[in-house]
Amino acid sequence: VRGQWSVVGSAGGDDFAYYRLAYFPGLLPEAMQLLVERGETPVEGGELGVWDTTLLDDGLYTLLLTVVHGDDTFDEVAIPVTISNEP
Repeated sequence: VRGQWSVVGSAGGDDFAYYRLAYFPGLLPEAMQLLVERGETPVEGGELGVWDTTLLDDGLYTLLLTVVHGDDTFDEVAIPVTISNEP
């Protein structure tokens, strides 16, 4: 990916409370940065957030979607992404 990137997907389900969208370099969440801290409206096949990759070094990152339920349990999906802002 490169530039301004629309992150599209779904976040909802039974007892949905909110979702969080974040990224971090590499595969270990040691330097996590939030894109959406608290998305309180469920999304079905739509835009979850916008990721501006122009400020980041090229390389491997992980995009992390966390859906939190009303009972404070959560589901997560992590997707490795390669950023290449060079033309």
